[in-house]
Amino acid sequence: MTTAAATVALPASALAIWLLIRSPLAARLVAVPSSDRWHETPTPLLGGLGIFAGFSAGLWAAAAAGAFTIDRGIVGIYGGCALLFFAGFADDLVSLPPLGKLAAQIGRAHV
Repeated sequence: MTTAAATVALPASALAIWLLIRSPLAARLVAVPSSDRWHETPTPLLGGLGIFAGFSAGLWAAAAAGAFTIDRGIVGIYGGCALLFFAGFADDLVSLPPLGKLAAQIGRAHV
């Protein structure tokens, strides 16, 4: 990855997390302690959004800087990553059943 990608990815991730923490979603999107979770205090579920924002910004900045050419393979890999991100986010929000998680993983394998 190029330096341009790194200089875009970190600020994009930090900005996304900063905005999300200050949004009304911050108080609503938390994992409360329960028997199937390891934590003992409410834990925010917004970190994945920031990570995906930074990953996306860095990837497309690297492509724009000419580090690689955008082809069907790159778009497929990114699409698979996006599918797994959204499945994980949906799981955080509504707790997907195991078959739903497996379907997302199989769908990723076929992208």
